[in-house]
Amino acid sequence: MSDGLEVDVAVVTDAGARLLRSAEVLRQQAAATARLEFGGAHAGRDYAAKGDAVRDALGVVGVALGQWAADAESFGHAFRAAAARYSGTDANVTADVNGVQW
Repeated sequence: MSDGLEVDVAVVTDAGARLLRSAEVLRQQAAATARLEFGGAHAGRDYAAKGDAVRDALGVVGVALGQWAADAESFGHAFRAAAARYSGTDANVTADVNGVQW
């Protein structure tokens, strides 16, 4: 037998909002990383290959940040939608229970 399930809709909604804010920060950081200019020419004659490796690594970091932002945004929307659905379901059940005639 179950003790039931409680969902704090406000907490779930807040978590979704925080994920959406995080997604925006991650998106900004991905854009900032993409604007960084570095490569073999900047590293100097003896370090051109290493400079190119740094440039390539920055590209990988930028892509990873962009994907992280997209995932955080997706989860944020999912949390907020789930909270809204739960709240709506809870309200409907309450209305049904209140409508029962004794």
